[in-house]
Amino acid sequence: MFDRRDDQSHSSMTPALSGGLSHHARVPSKFQVGVEFEELFLKGCEAVTRRFNVLGGIGEGKLPDSILMVALEANSGVVCPGFLGSRRPAVEARLDRLFGRAGWKTQHVVAGRLAGEAAALAFYERGYIEHFRKNPDVLNWLCQNHSDVYDTAPSNVTSGLDYSAQELPGKGRHLHDIAIRRAVKALDRRFEGTELLEVRGPNSKGFCLSPGEIPFAFPDLIPKTEIPTVRPWWKPGTIEDFYQRSRRIVVLQFADTNCVLSEQGNQPEQNASFCARVASRFFLRMLPITTASQVGLGHLNELPWMLDKNTFPSDASGLPRALTTEECRSIIRALHEQFTHFFRKSTNSEALLGANPWLGFEKSAEFVLALNCLVEKRPLDYEQHKGFPDFSDMQVWSNALKHFWSHTYGEGKRPLHLARDGWIPMEYLSYRSDLIGQDREHCKRSVYIPGTSIRSSLTKNNRGQSADLEHLVETLTNFAVESIENPVVAEGTKSVRDDFCDRVRSWIAARGEDGSDRASVWRPIYEQIKEQFPDGTSNLVVVDSDGTGKSAQFIATMLEYFARQDDPRASIGVLLGGMKGTAFSPPLGVPNIADMYMLPSDSTSGRHLPDARWPFSFAEYSPDPKFNVEKHPARYLVLCWRSMQLYNQAVRDTYSTNASEESTSAS
Repeated sequence: MFDRRDDQSHSSMTPALSGGLSHHARVPSKFQVGVEFEELFLKGCEAVTRRFNVLGGIGEGKLPDSILMVALEANSGVVCPGFLGSRRPAVEARLDRLFGRAGWKTQHVVAGRLAGEAAALAFYERGYIEHFRKNPDVLNWLCQNHSDVYDTAPSNVTSGLDYSAQELPGKGRHLHDIAIRRAVKALDRRFEGTELLEVRGPNSKGFCLSPGEIPFAFPDLIPKTEIPTVRPWWKPGTIEDFYQRSRRIVVLQFADTNCVLSEQGNQPEQNASFCARVASRFFLRMLPITTASQVGLGHLNELPWMLDKNTFPSDASGLPRALTTEECRSIIRALHEQFTHFFRKSTNSEALLGANPWLGFEKSAEFVLALNCLVEKRPLDYEQHKGFPDFSDMQVWSNALKHFWSHTYGEGKRPLHLARDGWIPMEYLSYRSDLIGQDREHCKRSVYIPGTSIRSSLTKNNRGQSADLEHLVETLTNFAVESIENPVVAEGTKSVRDDFCDRVRSWIAARGEDGSDRASVWRPIYEQIKEQFPDGTSNLVVVDSDGTGKSAQFIATMLEYFARQDDPRASIGVLLGGMKGTAFSPPLGVPNIADMYMLPSDSTSGRHLPDARWPFSFAEYSPDPKFNVEKHPARYLVLCWRSMQLYNQAVRDTYSTNASEESTSAS
């Protein structure tokens, strides 16, 4: 089955997706990577292909299924197997197990198009025909002295001119003996001798007729594909080189289609395959950032650690369903395998795109202990299970997230998220948009502003090198403290929030009057926002998932200041998630979802925000802030785990909300 001859003719070939390593010239629509990051994504896919081949490719039986899956996802379901020989039965059995006997097939890239093996073998034969025409003495020697040719055994002669007649499948297929017979016939010659000629290795008498020795007559048809064979037994530019480099394994369901799974069934192989595919999509979408040394805010706004909507599992009715706990764990386990195989250097292999070796797991995170249990397939005890925070177990956040939706899109407003601190609501709102068929793009708007002074921050980064940022943080902190201590506030004639806003407006106005606003710290922040909202900043609401409110209120006040120059009634809202303030950063009285809905406090606030595990650190301050990328695989696994929990929460909220709306309508 593996290399069965396809009756498809050369004229009925389908276009190959590209001649490059990734086999496609564009990003498949199943991936949501953002148009501006398509080139980075494709380069990442090509790097995955190279690394997969270095690791041994599909013929390496020790590679986990998750590694094969990510290579297939990177290539739209197409991989070059290279020479398999005795490994062919094992590879065939593996493909049958993962995709079913009818779920894959062998094809060849011929003249830039995917075709059945018949088209490739036609050129294979012509290679011999042209060689005999150019070397008539070789043809004469063959026909005058030999009765026939064989490859693996004398019984090969029973195949005659039929490539599909393979009498000894355990020894591997024999093709060149059949091609030689067909070439002899095409040249109107026949075997006239008495000796049966073996055409095989260097010690065989007919080695000069080996497909690995004869130059291919059509060198332009040999794809420039890298193959997993480290030491090929054939010479470059030969008939065998054409055959091996043109051959592809094509998994049909990996084409540019969705990846869905119905209700959890009794087919563990299907479920494991699905989880490996989900992990592969996580892995590939993260490549543009995980392989970079530095990324911009636009890269991070893509939230590449999110599930794309084409990967959502479905229930029996076809509606998206939540991922089960075991599926989430299997996905994380597969992701761990992919990071291990593709990023860690060894003595004879390079990491993706020359990325530095991964620094290994952080030492202080309970997530690492839980991860190790998953990798080793050991059960998690209660303490280890806590290393995987689940939003459904966090009362404040599981109740609060749905209110972010109602106070933004539910009221017709546009959210502007604070980078990092506001990305939890951004992810949640993006999933909600996907689930109701809206475009996720309108959710991905954020602005970077540090909320804590460097002197009090425990996080190592380069923010202290930016005097402007230090000045901004210090100024806002002082404004908040001064507002708390202002006599008019103490007398109750003015709120802390109003006094803070007045101080911010006065500060911005003063910087504008003396002509220094172009160089001021808030100007690049304003430029960040204007670029993302070219149609104006009115009707925005600044979202901060967990903070005191001073950064979010500063952004809102600044936007109002400029927006009101065109529209005196312009208003920018602020929406906080939970935190009320600390001794260092007093609260400003900004609307807080936990207070608005009297959600009970709990001891889990902040556990879902693993700042110590955040894999990006501030690098450069400008209208497009830059962040250094840290090589901690566990930190990316944390992001993916959290994103799956946010997806599950969005599924629960979306369908429970729809159900309640339908019930109300019926009443």
